[in-house]
Amino acid sequence: MVLKPKAPDANQMATVITQDEAVDTNEIEDATTPDSDDNVIEADDVEVIEELPQEPIEWAVIYTIADNSELQRKGRKPGGEHYGIALITDGNLQVKDDNIVGWEFEVDMTTIKVQDIESEDLENHLMAEDFFDVTNYATATFVVKKATPIEEPAADETATHMIQGDLTIKGKTQTIEFKSVLAMNEETVTATSTFFIDRNLRGIDGSKGVIDDFIEFTLDLTRNKAV
Repeated sequence: MVLKPKAPDANQMATVITQDEAVDTNEIEDATTPDSDDNVIEADDVEVIEELPQEPIEWAVIYTIADNSELQRKGRKPGGEHYGIALITDGNLQVKDDNIVGWEFEVDMTTIKVQDIESEDLENHLMAEDFFDVTNYATATFVVKKATPIEEPAADETATHMIQGDLTIKGKTQTIEFKSVLAMNEETVTATSTFFIDRNLRGIDGSKGVIDDFIEFTLDLTRNKAV
């Protein structure tokens, strides 16, 4: 079981539920926006939801990761920002009766690239021990626990699903929730999502005080039907 904040604000992009034992278990951190002043949801305001099964489902259609899938990254600082990608290299999604019944993927953090400038030094900095520490944590993973269709979207809403799952970066796992645009047909499933993480919760200390505490990620994922 995992915990889901009740009635999240429509503008909230991601909710982080920390699993770090050092964190007070009576509080759940809400990191839905990078500038939230009131970012704590009390445990009394959450409800238990069911998890997606993680084992292969009988008769489910399996889609595997396409080569062009990537996790885009953006870090902001006073007067500017840097952005880039890392490749999504492994994982699958299972669909049964037009419903998502299993979903996980893996990001190869050793493929981190900076795209706004040419800077090998910056790429090395991002992969260093005080940032993503790819020597010890070469992969990041996301395992979906729940995928819920948005039944009555607002007029300006483009998202089709609320996604909840366990994100592991630099060996630290938090349950996050965010909106996603999912498109499915018989051969391909695509997903586009944007969410923020608080780097302080994952021991990402590089350039502390110089760049913003929140790192923005955009998921651009394509899965092809397994042959």
